Amino acid sequence: MVDAITVPDIAPRLENQHLPPTPAADQVFASLRNWLAYRHHSLWLHAVRVAISARKTAAILGLSATQCRTVGQAAILHDIGKLLIPRNCFDRSGPLDGLGWQNIQRHPVLGADVLCRYEALGHLVPAVLFHHERWDGRGYPQGLKGDAIPLEARIIAVCDSFDAMTNDRVYRNALSQRAAYAEINAHAGTQFDPNVVSAFLSHTLRTERRPTPNLRHVSHML
Repeated sequence: MVDAITVPDIAPRLENQHLPPTPAADQVFASLRNWLAYRHHSLWLHAVRVAISARKTAAILGLSATQCRTVGQAAILHDIGKLLIPRNCFDRSGPLDGLGWQNIQRHPVLGADVLCRYEALGHLVPAVLFHHERWDGRGYPQGLKGDAIPLEARIIAVCDSFDAMTNDRVYRNALSQRAAYAEINAHAGTQFDPNVVSAFLSHTLRTERRPTPNLRHVSHML
C-alpha cells in the first residue's frame, strides 16, 4: 500500500491556502503540470478537459478571475496523487480488489501532500484534497458535507465525473453525453452541489456541439 499520509498530516500545512498566487506559484505549477503530462498522457488529457470545464463553471457561478484561475490550476493537478500509487490500480481492465480501492481513495491526500511541499501552491490544496467529497457527506477522504466542502472542490467533482463518464476507460466504454448529463443531474443534491450542477449544465449543454479545443494550447492558458 502507498505511504499512510492522512488528512491530519495535511491539516497543519493548510494555512498557506490563503496566500495569494505569485509568479513563483506559476513556475512551480508549470513544473508539476509538465511532470503529469510526461508521466501519464491520458491522465493529463483528462485533467485538461476537466480544467477547461471547471473554469467555465466557476465563471458562471460568479467567481473572480483569480478564483477561476485557481479552479483551473487545481483541476489540472487534481489527480496528481495517482502518479504515486501503483499504475495498475487505475489502468486495470477488471474490478479493483480491496487494497487497490484503498490505494485509489488515497490519491487526493497524496496529491495534496505533493502540493503542500510548495508554499506557493497552498491555495490549490483544498480543491485537490477534497474533490472526492460528496454533497451528502458520504465521500472521501474526510466525509465533509454540503458547504463545508470548498466550492472549488465541488466544481471539480462535477466536471471530473462528467469527463470520466464520457471517455473510454480500460474497464468500460464511455457513456453518451446525453446519458452523462442525466447521471449528473440525477445526483444533484446527493453526490453533487445542485448549484454547481446547474452552472455546469448551463454551459455544457450550450457548447456540446462545438469542436474540441486544442488541449496542448489551452493547457498553457490555465
